[in-house]
Amino acid sequence: MPSLLLPTQPALLSPVTKIHFMAAVKSIYTPLFRYHSLATAITLCAGISPAMANDYQAWDWLPEHELSDQQRCQMSTGCQGAYVEPKADWPEAHIPPEQAALHAGANQSSMTENTVELNGDVILSKGQRRVIADSATLNRLSNVLKLKGHVEVREPGFLLRCEAGEINTDTGLGSFSQAHILNHDTGLRISAEQAEHPSEFSFNFSGARYTQCTPDDEVWVMTAGQLNLDQATGWGSAEDVVVRVKDIPVFYSPYLTFPIDDRRKTGFLWPTIASSDGGLDLSLPYYLNIAPNFDATITPRRVGQHGNMLEAETRYLNQYSFWTVAGAQLNDDEMDGEKRWLGNIKEQGRFGQHWSHSIDYNKVSDLDYLRDFSFDSISTQRSNHLAQTGRMSFNSQNWSGQVLVQEHQSLDTVYNAPYKRLPQISLSRQSHGENFVPDYSLSLQFTEFDHEESKEKGGSFDSGQRRYAEAGVSFPMRWAPGFIIPSTKVRHVSYQLDGLQASEDDSPEATVALGSLDMGLIFERPFSLSDSRYSQTLEPRVYHLYSDYEEQNQQPDFDSKALNFSYNQLFRDSRFTGHDRLDDANQTSVGVTSRFIDEATGLETLTLSLGQTFYWQDRRIQEDLSDSPLSQDNSQIAAEIRYQPQDNFWLNSTSLWDSRQDKMDEFGFSSHYKNDKALLNVGYRFRRDDPATSSVEALEQADISTVIALNDRWQAMARFQYDVAEDRSLEDLFGIEYQDCCWLTRIVYQRAVKKVNASSSLDTEHDHKIVLQFQLKGLGGIGNKAIRLLQESILGYEERD
Repeated sequence: MPSLLLPTQPALLSPVTKIHFMAAVKSIYTPLFRYHSLATAITLCAGISPAMANDYQAWDWLPEHELSDQQRCQMSTGCQGAYVEPKADWPEAHIPPEQAALHAGANQSSMTENTVELNGDVILSKGQRRVIADSATLNRLSNVLKLKGHVEVREPGFLLRCEAGEINTDTGLGSFSQAHILNHDTGLRISAEQAEHPSEFSFNFSGARYTQCTPDDEVWVMTAGQLNLDQATGWGSAEDVVVRVKDIPVFYSPYLTFPIDDRRKTGFLWPTIASSDGGLDLSLPYYLNIAPNFDATITPRRVGQHGNMLEAETRYLNQYSFWTVAGAQLNDDEMDGEKRWLGNIKEQGRFGQHWSHSIDYNKVSDLDYLRDFSFDSISTQRSNHLAQTGRMSFNSQNWSGQVLVQEHQSLDTVYNAPYKRLPQISLSRQSHGENFVPDYSLSLQFTEFDHEESKEKGGSFDSGQRRYAEAGVSFPMRWAPGFIIPSTKVRHVSYQLDGLQASEDDSPEATVALGSLDMGLIFERPFSLSDSRYSQTLEPRVYHLYSDYEEQNQQPDFDSKALNFSYNQLFRDSRFTGHDRLDDANQTSVGVTSRFIDEATGLETLTLSLGQTFYWQDRRIQEDLSDSPLSQDNSQIAAEIRYQPQDNFWLNSTSLWDSRQDKMDEFGFSSHYKNDKALLNVGYRFRRDDPATSSVEALEQADISTVIALNDRWQAMARFQYDVAEDRSLEDLFGIEYQDCCWLTRIVYQRAVKKVNASSSLDTEHDHKIVLQFQLKGLGGIGNKAIRLLQESILGYEERD
């Protein structure tokens, strides 16, 4: 049973006041020492006088030129130095405090009946934790330890310096004056006139100063008259808060609350600011933490020339499912006075061991809604249809089934809307894959197809029921040097169509038998190139397929499409998707693959594949049944190359060569390279149209995208996608980023093709947008859409740590 807690709120929904105090403060929550018998543990030793260091060293900060090579490699992005803890050279410094003995030393010590006093270079250590001070006094009755003068508390990843402190050694509670706190891992620094630890889970600061900037480059700082943290609730509060950037006040609040861990709380989230041809786009979300398993986000939004709109999203989790319900509404579009809206319902869940279910329902008020209001996603703006789907699925070791209800809202009048499936019921037997054992297969499907423009409603589209059944058996025989797999199956499809004329057949059907024989050999040999050793394979493969022909001219086409030819298509038993076309075939495919496998890494460095299909009779069944039979004696020669010499670089290439006409019908390649300093994607695709079928259209496009670290702080991002055939740019993107230890900013410009209206695929224009992101690390910032925009446009883009 799933936990009834919603997923942790993502960083993009971090409340405007979220401050990451947790790591630095948790060290203080643990009692510094448990000195139940300090007096008996004291041993006098020669005094060690800690030298007072400059301000940087007081924070354990070392500039880059003072770091070792190993320390430079561990520097955070954009930093010009690092926090380096001094070597822990006191006794038992490697042991956790709760497992270590107490060691104490001072220049002078004295003891009365109830008091122990240490003076001059006081050092107290207990395992990994150490305290130094000018003087220390322990009241043996109250177990209160008072520290004075140059107090320093250390343990791994944590530093506290103060002028004076008071600690109850039983409870770990106490207070510090003129305190300075550092968390080495996060770089979080807190200074306060007074720091108090009044209870086990609370910590209070007076005159507090907070930043995550480094001591040598303090760009921003937050001050608060009073700062209170409560670890029990996971929240803090602050009074008289001022945020300064370069000593200039940029934010003030008399009172605010904020999370110190991942628990959620009602409050404003960071705003989003962007600009496009439609004007300025500004959003200010407000988060409602209704219950541990139920929350909501309400977002007032100003969208340039369109006006003010309201967006809302709710999330709900129970033991069976996770729901998201979202919507948006603009009552009066300032451009045309129309009411604009969007609705979305998503659900995913499971019950029992084998059952799952999902809902994905989307609807908008008009055809242009996504083009006008989906700001951070090109693919969403270019959507032609919105899915409205409900699904119930069953999966076990041997059987799988599904009930599907689906329709679409069409956003483009050029492309025909997909058929509705009301419902589609499927059942199939899973292949067990056992060797030398008959493998039986069964697939059954019933679908009720409907269409807004069906013949029954006066339109031109067929509608009605389709029943499909497929039964077969194969006998896999696999050995180390090869395999033989004979298979046979029978396919049957029948219909009950609506709205036809009396002279038309409203219940066509077809039954087709097929058989196939798949055979292959695997040869292997050692292979050396330079200093590298490989295993090279040679894998010839022959696949013969025979399928009967049965006339199907009366059958509709609800969901069948001709597959684009490729190397993998050589070994499929159908050239169509869907079940409306039971294709005929008498053909033999011959292919060969060679792999080069690095013996040291196991990486498949190079894969080469080449193959062709030979047709022994014309193929009469086509996607469009009125098309003439395909009479070629052989297919194009299909080739594939994959080269991956290392994990961070790969290159793929595919091609189709027409040997009959001695020309290239299709060619494409894509490459990807990424290291710590750069990312590069390059792609190109060319395809001729095929006069024999309307399903293959000509195209020629080039695509290049890159991310380049100009230095430790500056980074540039770009993408250029160009339609060579149409001589136009599809997408131009350029971004620049600056990031150091304590703040970052990104600005992204994108120009992309979008349709002007839904009635023409050729009526397009370029849409321009600018997205700004600004973040004070450890405090928060504005703008999150820049990240989503870059991740969608540039393969492999990731935020720098």
